[in-house]
Amino acid sequence: RTFITPHAAVILAEKAAELGISIENAKYISVLSQSLSSFHEQLLMRQLQPLPVHYKFADPTATLGNMYLYDVMNKILQDYSPKFPLFDSLFAPIRAGFLRVRKINLVDSFGQCQQTEPLNICIAESMRHSSEIKGKTVTLAPRVLESLQVRFDWRGSTGELCGFLMPNFLDRNILFFSAEGEVLGSLQCTMSRGASIVTWKNPFEQGGGTSELPQFMDEDLRKFVKSILQSSTDILSPLLDATNTALWQTNPTSMRAANSAGMFFGRPLALARAELSLQLMNQPSKYNEFDFEITSAAYPKVTVENLDVKVKIGISQLHGDGTFGFFYNGDYSKLHWAYADKSLLRYPNYFSTNAHITLKPGYQTSPHSITLLMDPSGDVNIHSGLLPTKTVKLSPMMVERGLQKLYHTLFIAPMLQSENKLSLPLPLVEGRRWAWYGYGEDGQMQKDIDIQRINTAAQFGNSALSLREGWIRLRDDAPQ
Repeated sequence: RTFITPHAAVILAEKAAELGISIENAKYISVLSQSLSSFHEQLLMRQLQPLPVHYKFADPTATLGNMYLYDVMNKILQDYSPKFPLFDSLFAPIRAGFLRVRKINLVDSFGQCQQTEPLNICIAESMRHSSEIKGKTVTLAPRVLESLQVRFDWRGSTGELCGFLMPNFLDRNILFFSAEGEVLGSLQCTMSRGASIVTWKNPFEQGGGTSELPQFMDEDLRKFVKSILQSSTDILSPLLDATNTALWQTNPTSMRAANSAGMFFGRPLALARAELSLQLMNQPSKYNEFDFEITSAAYPKVTVENLDVKVKIGISQLHGDGTFGFFYNGDYSKLHWAYADKSLLRYPNYFSTNAHITLKPGYQTSPHSITLLMDPSGDVNIHSGLLPTKTVKLSPMMVERGLQKLYHTLFIAPMLQSENKLSLPLPLVEGRRWAWYGYGEDGQMQKDIDIQRINTAAQFGNSALSLREGWIRLRDDAPQ
């Protein structure tokens, strides 16, 4: 029960001024408002302020015994007081459905009461079930009435970051880097007897030949690479195609300003470890009834811990979301893709287009592990439908440190060049230089050779030409 006041018009005028909207005589709009008594308590099924147990004696201060008994009885009966949640009416761990205001009682200052039945009420946009502003029924979205949160933590004894991936859509490979930005090698698609196979290649600085995985590779990154190598079919090609499609749909603001050499060719990806759970703040509330003749079996065991909640990882409709896919509970044989890419349906053994996982709420429950394949500067959005969407990001300091060392390579062959110098028609990039890596006539690897700008003027050749092949790399301006 509250007083009807004109404060709604004042709040409207203040909000309009804050948003820079001009509403003429907003403070003098003929609107009176009040809150409905007990409405919030019944809507949330909670007593917003706990009611303490009071047992008054004739003279509680007369003897020490009465005071002691008073304190003891309070401790015994405190769990049976009408605290939240309200168990004296219908209780469910999740509130959902529709609300209808049937009657409103208006009482004036003389105590006279007038009862009215509202024909239509104005409904907020988030609570409508149709496009009409006015109606009789309000939609109540599902909400958990216990204190529940989406718990998301980056994890890992060596840090949450497993490493970086640099997809190369021209050469059809993926270059892998450690979390510190050190190159590890690449996965390459090659043709053998008419079939596409995937092999692991050394970095081109080491000759680029087929080899075993490095011993110092992060364990989760190793499992990811092995899942691709051990597949009976080529899954690297569809992964590259799906990644290329997804990169056109996500564009984090911070990534556009990133200053790394690899950004001139394409956007790098990161593999990161995390833990996810639905955590209750306290033990689930129990039904308490101060009647020892009624057995507990008479009441339904309704608890939020019995719920199965589908949680979506990544929201592809948001341009700032950088989630591409994830592995669940250490199973690297199944990549859950965050985008609805129908081309991946042809590879059901490895790819899944279901980006949901099922979690059960609990108090101090064990979290589930996920390994995210993501844009290192993008957001990760966790959506449950019951709680506000949780948004997290990787540590900018850790990401930027690794990004500065990333680079991209392109394999070029055959190339007709002079024996004395190497020139290619390459664009100028401020703060970066082009370098050449390839084998010389002596069979030795030539590293970090400067590439000269090509001379477009017609001239007679004054040196012998030779066919060459190798890699070009865009790297920091300072030679190493």
